[in-house]
Amino acid sequence: MKRRTTTLLLCLVAAKASAVQVTLTDVERVANGRTALCVYTGHNITRTVEVPASQNCKAAMTFETKE
Repeated sequence: MKRRTTTLLLCLVAAKASAVQVTLTDVERVANGRTALCVYTGHNITRTVEVPASQNCKAAMTFETKE
């Protein structure tokens, strides 16, 4: 039982370690009525964040990815 638990914990640590943080700075703001979409691209990755229309997009955002 202890061996099985240890193996499971090692698998979970390995899965978490494979996540990579990437900071995207190429941002485009798209107005969408009462909200706006901030579309961040770079490193062959695209991420979208929805913000209130009165708020500006951040110049850079950091995302976790497995890519």
